[in-house]
Amino acid sequence: MYTILFNFSSSYSGGGLKRLEEFSKWFSINGGATFLINERSKSIVAKYPNNVYHIPRISKLSRILNSEKYFETFSLKQQQFDLYYSYGIPITKKIARINLLHISNVLPFVKVEFGYTFWERLKFKLLRFYFIKSFSKTDVLCAESNFSISLVHNYYNGKTLVSKNGSDEEMSLFLAKKTPIVYENYAVVLGTHKHKFVDNSYLLFKEIAQENQNLKLKIIGDASVISQSIKADKNVEILGVLNREVIMSLLSKAKYYISTTVLENSYNAASEAIFLAEESYISTIKPHEELLENLPYSISNFNSIAKDMIVVKASEIDIRNLVSWEQVILEILNTNNDVAK
Repeated sequence: MYTILFNFSSSYSGGGLKRLEEFSKWFSINGGATFLINERSKSIVAKYPNNVYHIPRISKLSRILNSEKYFETFSLKQQQFDLYYSYGIPITKKIARINLLHISNVLPFVKVEFGYTFWERLKFKLLRFYFIKSFSKTDVLCAESNFSISLVHNYYNGKTLVSKNGSDEEMSLFLAKKTPIVYENYAVVLGTHKHKFVDNSYLLFKEIAQENQNLKLKIIGDASVISQSIKADKNVEILGVLNREVIMSLLSKAKYYISTTVLENSYNAASEAIFLAEESYISTIKPHEELLENLPYSISNFNSIAKDMIVVKASEIDIRNLVSWEQVILEILNTNNDVAK
């Protein structure tokens, strides 16, 4: 069995936390691995006792700027690892026989034009600088979609890997669905980050509701960034940040799913929704098109928003483009074998 060091020390929510959980589960069953994790993810330690966990207690900036000192914090300097997997943290030196860098956020590699502050844009530029600097120490670069990989091709010409998110839950729920399903009369918007353009999702909801007067909208995510005009609408329910089980339950009963996001690293949010909600309206971005490759969908335009939308019905699609978490992990290990030869 390979000795592997995973660095998830910046991950404590969302896709990063889910990947940490699934990797921890698999490796605890299959020989164990070493993980660097965030303080806010420490509850995972007791769940998977066959792994070794370390919790760095230094700033995110220190992790980026001084990797050598970062690793000296633990008894890792003398250990020889076959694979070092860094999730969203630039690599500044040779840590293992194979260094694998996972780009978890594509915002540093695009021109940000959707409402981020000066300091947020500065952070993205700083991250891009250190990511590009780290590419010389990277043996394999991976991201969650072909689109994300394409964004870094101008800076990196080494081995790449599209490492999708596993969709075990979505596949199980989709296959377990009974027909006919009684959907409830509401639409769901999942996520409120600025690039999600929730205001556009709301406008699209209002247009759909013209044909369905009793339709309600449920918005999942940070309520503080939602406009007061949306909050004041009696047909809108702001649910805040919810755990994954509740989200999946809400999506499974939703008549509609709406996503007007303009940028995503992966199709993760869409894959959670389009197989569960009765009908979905999702933006025409590359990761969404990758998810729906060779599956039936239509393109529609609406009066309320400027961009065309993909319209897809759960009853007309299948799960051929989804993968399990075990497939994701084995692909990483196989790539490591290929590079190490």
